[in-house]
Amino acid sequence: MGNIIHLPKELVEKIAAGEVIERPVSVVKELIENSIDANADDIKVFVEHGGKRLIKVIDNGKGMNHDDLMVCVKRHSTSKIKSIDDLFNITSLGFRGEALASISAIADITVASKTSGNSTGVRVEYDENGNPKNDVNVSINDGTVITVRNIFSRFPARLKFMKSEEVEFSHIIHLIRNYSLANPNISFHLYRDGKEVFNSPKSNNLLDKIYYVFGREITENLIPIDAHFGNVKINGYISKIGYTKKTKNYQVIFVNDRYVISKEVIDAVYKGYKNKLFLNRHPVIILKLYLPPEDIDVNIHPSKRKIKFKNENELIGMIEQSVNSSLSKNDLTVTVDAEDSLSKPQKAYKPDKTNQKILPLTPITHSEKQMIKPSYSNHSHSPGPFSHIKHQIPELKIIGQVNKTYILAENIDGLFIIDQHASQERVNYERFMKQLKNNALSTQKLLSPVIFEANKTEQLAIIKHIRLLKRYGYDIEEYGPNAYRINTIPVIFNNALPIKLFKDVLDEIISFYDEKRDNSIKLIEEILDNRIATKSCRASIKAGHEMTITEMRDLLNDLSKCDNPFTCPHGRPTIIRIGWGEMEKKFKRTA
Repeated sequence: MGNIIHLPKELVEKIAAGEVIERPVSVVKELIENSIDANADDIKVFVEHGGKRLIKVIDNGKGMNHDDLMVCVKRHSTSKIKSIDDLFNITSLGFRGEALASISAIADITVASKTSGNSTGVRVEYDENGNPKNDVNVSINDGTVITVRNIFSRFPARLKFMKSEEVEFSHIIHLIRNYSLANPNISFHLYRDGKEVFNSPKSNNLLDKIYYVFGREITENLIPIDAHFGNVKINGYISKIGYTKKTKNYQVIFVNDRYVISKEVIDAVYKGYKNKLFLNRHPVIILKLYLPPEDIDVNIHPSKRKIKFKNENELIGMIEQSVNSSLSKNDLTVTVDAEDSLSKPQKAYKPDKTNQKILPLTPITHSEKQMIKPSYSNHSHSPGPFSHIKHQIPELKIIGQVNKTYILAENIDGLFIIDQHASQERVNYERFMKQLKNNALSTQKLLSPVIFEANKTEQLAIIKHIRLLKRYGYDIEEYGPNAYRINTIPVIFNNALPIKLFKDVLDEIISFYDEKRDNSIKLIEEILDNRIATKSCRASIKAGHEMTITEMRDLLNDLSKCDNPFTCPHGRPTIIRIGWGEMEKKFKRTA
């Protein structure tokens, strides 16, 4: 007897269901796409326990009659396509006829629906094979109500891989947010454990939706894109060059009103900015592409998130051109408070590796002769969390400052070039981390509290993580509808704009909880503390700041006290040494 067997139908269906339904948000996605295909203009989503216990979607679409309800949950049953030709001309969001069948295979599902031609609706419960168990007449409004309970109760192997309720719900709210942006003419409501947490009313234009979903600040710093290339249409909004975010959470791409994930499209947008973005900062992107259905393939994965373009290189060129054109003809003045001076984009110089060396991580001592002596000699304490040994900076004589960016110093070993921004980052980072570790974070009360507007995502994050924000030195309180007030900030960040830095910290918390695994609270705090501490760069001495000798001396003294003074928190070197011998070779003084 051979080893190859024909899999039982039940196992095949479980495998197929697992491809379509990966987590609770997959259920929500499939159901709201069905509602959109049914021409609904009002969609309500109810979620309990992060979607693990209950997901209910109510719409006012065209509904289904009794005959439709008898077959709608069976696999490969759909009203969207009828022939193989239709498969290459998809205009609807759903078309496979797998969504409801996959849901029934892993959860308990009930569907109630009513069409405008009937006086009453019909409610049907289904078994795991999509067969109706019973049906009763019910009094409901036109449209459809789908209730899904106990997700993965029939697929326990998948259940153990689900994340916390907080993580699962964050995926759901992001999905609803994105589909709200894709469909301005539809109102979306999201309820979590009985409480409404998102309400996006329908509107006549995309900008109104963006205003509601992302708030005033982002909306006022967007510029439009509206381009046509034959039968390809590209429109939407991108942020001005001077307005960027710490994370990519504000980037959304739609193709023929379908929310998709496309690295190729995002990369094309970045190319359109042509290196005008600040390092490690990201633009806001809400971009809609409209192409002939035959020029795209959404049939490469059951989730329908991935997409292939027939003429990908041409499309990338069109997007790049559209972004660049929009940036060149629109007012790019940022309309919110900005830094005292915005740094110019940093150029990437290729170092001459044969003539430059990173300062070695070994203690160096030299005789004192007109040199500044950093105060590490009397500074001793147990090793911190950054390194297992105490590294030291050699004694240096300061020469001056170059290009308002680098400090030049020397000793008998050679010429030392110190990056003032990277050095200040390291100093602030370690101070902040040590204060957090000792529960002794110094805060400063603002003479004039900062009042700001928060979008729905930010409001939920503030409410959920108010304790964490307090831990990081931010005393926040509500200040009217959609508004909050910052009363205190960390002392270490007192040179930075409070609201700009706070928004970065908040974005970091949001993105962290979106991606995290269910680790212990202690481990979560350690990871997140490290991330928040890197925000110290906003309070650091920037390139372009002219420093006095005293300021340079103080910075080197502070750097010498760090556990790891030789790199910034992002891993860039703070100090580079060019040996005298190497310099003499460069000037042909020695062989």
